[in-house]
Amino acid sequence: MFLILVGIFSGFAQEDLFDETLKLDVKPLTPIQSMAAAHVAKGFKLQLVASEPLVRDPVAFDWGSDGSLWVAEMADYPLGMNNKGDKGGRIRLLRDRDLDGRYDHSTIFLDNLSFPAGVMPWRNGVLVAAAPLLIFAEDTNGDDKADIRQTLFEGFYEGNQQLRINGLYWGLDNTVHCAAGAAWSGYGGLNNIKSNKENKSTTIRSGDFRFNPDSGWIEATSGPSQYGRVRDDWGNWFGVQNSHPLWHYILPARYLIRNSDVTYPDSRHQVRQPRNPKVYINKPPQKRFHSFEQSGRFTSACGPAIYRDTILFDNNEITHAFTCEPFHNVIQRSIIKEKKVTFDGERADDGDKDFFASADRWSRPVFTRTGPDGALWFADMYRYMIEHPEWLPKKGQDELRSHFRSGEAFGRIYKIISKHKPIRKIPNLNGLKPKELTKYLSSENGTIRDIAHRLIVHAKDNSPTESLKQIIKKSKSPKARLHALSALNGLNILKPYIIREALSDKHPYVRRLAFRLAENFPKEGKKFAPFFDFGLNKKLNAQELKVVFQQILSAGYFSNQKIGKSLSTIFPEYESPYLEAAFLTASHKHYKEILKTAPTDGKIFEQLIQVGINKHRPVLNKKIHDIYANANMLKKLQISRVWMKAMRKTGIDLDKMEDNGFPGQEIKLKNILRHAEHLALNSTTKMELRLESIETISHGNLLHSNTTSVLKELIKPNINSILRFKAIASVANMSKIEPAQMLLVAWPSLLAEERKKTLDVLLSRSSWQEELLQAMETNIIPLKGFPTLHRDRLLNSTNKSIVKRAKLIFNKNYSIDRNKVISKFLPALKLNGDADDGKITYESLCSQCHAPDKQLGPDLRSITDRSGEGLLNSIIDPSKQIDPKYLAYNAVFNDGRAIVGIIASESEGSLKINAPGVGLQSVNRNELKSLTSLNLSLMPAGLESSLTNQKMANLVEFLKNYK
Repeated sequence: MFLILVGIFSGFAQEDLFDETLKLDVKPLTPIQSMAAAHVAKGFKLQLVASEPLVRDPVAFDWGSDGSLWVAEMADYPLGMNNKGDKGGRIRLLRDRDLDGRYDHSTIFLDNLSFPAGVMPWRNGVLVAAAPLLIFAEDTNGDDKADIRQTLFEGFYEGNQQLRINGLYWGLDNTVHCAAGAAWSGYGGLNNIKSNKENKSTTIRSGDFRFNPDSGWIEATSGPSQYGRVRDDWGNWFGVQNSHPLWHYILPARYLIRNSDVTYPDSRHQVRQPRNPKVYINKPPQKRFHSFEQSGRFTSACGPAIYRDTILFDNNEITHAFTCEPFHNVIQRSIIKEKKVTFDGERADDGDKDFFASADRWSRPVFTRTGPDGALWFADMYRYMIEHPEWLPKKGQDELRSHFRSGEAFGRIYKIISKHKPIRKIPNLNGLKPKELTKYLSSENGTIRDIAHRLIVHAKDNSPTESLKQIIKKSKSPKARLHALSALNGLNILKPYIIREALSDKHPYVRRLAFRLAENFPKEGKKFAPFFDFGLNKKLNAQELKVVFQQILSAGYFSNQKIGKSLSTIFPEYESPYLEAAFLTASHKHYKEILKTAPTDGKIFEQLIQVGINKHRPVLNKKIHDIYANANMLKKLQISRVWMKAMRKTGIDLDKMEDNGFPGQEIKLKNILRHAEHLALNSTTKMELRLESIETISHGNLLHSNTTSVLKELIKPNINSILRFKAIASVANMSKIEPAQMLLVAWPSLLAEERKKTLDVLLSRSSWQEELLQAMETNIIPLKGFPTLHRDRLLNSTNKSIVKRAKLIFNKNYSIDRNKVISKFLPALKLNGDADDGKITYESLCSQCHAPDKQLGPDLRSITDRSGEGLLNSIIDPSKQIDPKYLAYNAVFNDGRAIVGIIASESEGSLKINAPGVGLQSVNRNELKSLTSLNLSLMPAGLESSLTNQKMANLVEFLKNYK
């Protein structure tokens, strides 16, 4: 939620208020004083909405239909009311009783909650996100206090208090969307959520989710967002994650689950790039105790908002996004622009300070929303420290222990308004009839439209039907047409003919919604087919391309052949991993048509082969036969490689293809493999063909008994180094013990990079690790110079016998007690370091993971704490304080292979694993036998084993100045 990678002290730019460079006794300010210490962008001003005692510890809020304000108060943050877990969270209701536009009355509606992080009015009550529960509460006697409390869902992960479900938001799909609170892929495990109304459980993993509070239905969505999942006026969803101030969620999970046979790209797109952008603060940055590279940059991104009105800005064609950064006491504004199927963004030109930037170190903006009056509202939790103690090292915890709950009696809600345009009067929609509510769907204010929309759907009254139809036909506002279409669907009175009318709408986003709604009528494919033009013969801007993207996704709901044929014609038109993913989601319904025109030289064809093996074998078999009949030798090799690789993933042995629905293919492959051997060994063959032949025969070793002998010839010292390296790497595609033994025999003749690759290969299978250990025990492979990264692979193997043998080998040469090692190198901090020599050490030991293009570890150019002691501790004991996104995982595949790396991203049914020496791997969960966190940094301990005190001093000196 607020942050994960931060530390604590602060200084202020305004010396007349503070001089706290290293002091812990900075006093809180009154709301008026705090406002005086705040900067807002030119042309805007700050107004106080509410403060203590009316409100305390606000972390989220939402408006009732009567204009009242519901506030979630996380009073128990960070460790419970007594720092021992006692509940203390509240839902507070603020009312404006004298109707002067200011809240003047406050009631605690619901208390004794566990760290509530989301609130949303629902029917006559309110929804509350408070892990492990999602609650509905209602007041039935009019005293503004809940007397009904009902648990709708339970089982949400109760990890760190910053990483819990939050951010309830109404969707155009007539469901409530909620952020999972996950800070990294895999957080919370399976996350099986029980619906008490349906009396069944649903797995949402670490993604976000949507639900229907009335029926108890729940479904995973793409994600995750750490604190806040919001949408724009058109139904595009956005979120945040620590150093990522804005994600766009491109691929909805509900489409991905239709086809679990393939892997998908990360469903998120980072709108603001690169990660970890700068923030523009109003005071010197606070002292940090860890994650030093984050200082002065986004580290606690939370509470995002897409501005949804026309009051604050002159150009209403521009989309403005806001992201809170409470550790640095700012709210940053971004300008969002359409780009193909997603968005890109950049910081708005707000000068040398962010849109809101406070010099009050207690000011902690954590949540923003477009108010129903057109202002930008935000919650200021107002705490001395916003970091959770869990993220602080012991030194930081000890230093700040007395401040863990400092500020628990404070809290403010503000609004930022224009100096030049008046804000709107908040309308009272309470008690209006559904038909009367329809006019508010044309409001310029998105919050008002959402409330009116929700009330219409809740009424379950068909009386507004004609009014909604007229809006769809005649309204000049595409946003009104969008809401009217969605409201008809929410009332269950939407008809196919209305959807067909909307499919001809002038606005792309209205048409996009219409395609989504058409999915509810899969038998109407013939009537909808003419609208599935997939953008052919059109000049497409980014919005129109998003319509095409939606058409491809929606096509998977219709078996109509005309839709399938139209779909198959557009493959050559678009190149995008997200468009390819959309094709894959629809491939089961239109496999024959898609396979017919799919380019055979792309990643998508490999995925389509996987789909065909699992579900469409006769169609696939014919396609492969046709390719072989017309392809040159290079193409035959490429297709054979992909073909055999896909068979391995599916678990079908190549010598059993005939029995598994692929007649004639085994004979063809054997023939091609014989040709591949000849080409690989023939020195007159072109290099491209030789390289392809080497990899092809390695995949086909089950059908070609001479494969190991061929690779052995190609690893000899007199062979071209490119071919040697390819032959070594290709051994990883084999499974028998002989290829591993062959590599070990060749070890003395291998060069440095070839040895590294050989170790990568030998470590990829448990049986080969045994052979490697034997070679080390007999000194065929000497311990001197053995890479620490590979050493840790053996020490953390899933095979206990391998770990036992590895410890006997390595414990003689490196100390397990990291504190003793640190003590040994402390004298290095007193030596004069040579930065030039340190750079050589960095490039040798560190750059393979920390270089900017690797992203296997933090970019060391950004570190701000360059103290010798801090750097020394990080080098020698990297697993003492681990950013969870750099945790190492051991992935073991069904075919016996294994890799160790970090989880780069997670989509429904697939993962991206970034592994040293291997690179980014797309992995389908069905391929995995196990996936285990090692609870260690990917950076191995013991890197210092080859360094003297002087070499360590040189490395530290280089890192002190590395930028």
